[in-house]
Amino acid sequence: MRTAQNTSDARASQPIRDEIMLKKRQLTEYMAQHKLDGVLLSLHENVAWATAGQVDMRVAIPASTGSAAVFVRKDGKGFYITTKNEAPRLHDEEFGELPLSRSSCPGRMGTLPKRRAA
Repeated sequence: MRTAQNTSDARASQPIRDEIMLKKRQLTEYMAQHKLDGVLLSLHENVAWATAGQVDMRVAIPASTGSAAVFVRKDGKGFYITTKNEAPRLHDEEFGELPLSRSSCPGRMGTLPKRRAA
C-alpha cells in the first residue's frame, strides 16, 4: 500500500505536474468542442489518467469507481471531490501534492450525478 511519505516526492515532481496540466488542457479543449461547462471523471482508470497515474483510490470492494472523483471546469481549474470522512486521508495519501483543489461533500461518492443534461 502506498503512503504519503513514499509517493509525495513523485507526485510533487515537475514532470508529473506538467503532465497533469496537459491533461487539464486536453479536457478544456474537449469541453470547448462539445460546449460543456465541466467534466467529471469518476472511473478508476479516468482518475488515474487525469492524475498522471499518481492516484489509485481502489478500496477492498471491487467497483468501477472509488472514494473520489476529479472534476475539471472549462476554465481549467481542477478539483478532487470526495466525502468529508475520506478527505483528510485522500489529501495525505493521494492528492495532496497534485495541482487539484479539494472539495468534500457529505454522504457516499456513489450518490454523485453521472451526467447533467444540457
